[in-house]
Amino acid sequence: MRGLLPDEKLKEIDEKLPRIDINKVNKATSQELAIDEHDAFNNKTIHVSFVCIKDACDRYDYIRMSLHEAIACLTWYNEYSTKEHRDYTARFCARYYIDYAALLLYATAEDIAAFIIKFISDEDNYKVFLESPEAKKLFKEKRPYSKAAKIGIYLKLKHSDHNLTKIIFRLHDNQNWRETIKYRNNWVHDKPPIIAGLGIEYNRNSRINRSNNGNISIGFGGGSKAEYTFDRLFDVVFNSSKAICNTLSELLDIVIAYKEIIVGQDEEKSL
Repeated sequence: MRGLLPDEKLKEIDEKLPRIDINKVNKATSQELAIDEHDAFNNKTIHVSFVCIKDACDRYDYIRMSLHEAIACLTWYNEYSTKEHRDYTARFCARYYIDYAALLLYATAEDIAAFIIKFISDEDNYKVFLESPEAKKLFKEKRPYSKAAKIGIYLKLKHSDHNLTKIIFRLHDNQNWRETIKYRNNWVHDKPPIIAGLGIEYNRNSRINRSNNGNISIGFGGGSKAEYTFDRLFDVVFNSSKAICNTLSELLDIVIAYKEIIVGQDEEKSL
């Protein structure tokens, strides 16, 4: 989709993107016999949570790769290509990767939700909650579709003071994050939102209008109003990636601290 960029330009793009400390990831997600034994004797699922948070971190790497390629497409066509319609082609190609990043951000939130339930070892209570009249009433009011949204409601009700709850609600309250999830939901369940500068597009509303007196008018030409500029869409998804990167880093710190406590206790017993 694009030509080769100089190494220094690729490095420049890479430095713009937030990165999770790989040493922190490895330290937090490595499987430890002491944790397995602790879970076995205390009926916990913490060891499974390491898998979930590792999945989330891996998915973030794909988000980062997608945004890297989006910027690379924009850079190639705008600064190096000699083809016609470079601006359109740059945005058309970059949107492919931006959309994929938005989809991955949603999926990463699902990984995080699974991690939290496993880490606090509360899956049985969560399942009971899902079938409760309280949950059904709340879900009818709030209409949560994702697992992450349902777990968020549960945590807010049952674990409101937990550090994990506070971390994920900081992400939830981030305006760029909320806009990205809205974009993703429209992309999946409706027509992908119309982006200015990517050609004439129509929304899925009828263009045939009937007045009260029976007259009919048909809207034709010019397309429907764009919902985003390209720059706005890029900024929203890029800033969401920064937000979830920070969230994952905070979660990894909690896991590392907890592992150090459990492993330390195990070492004391063996002395």
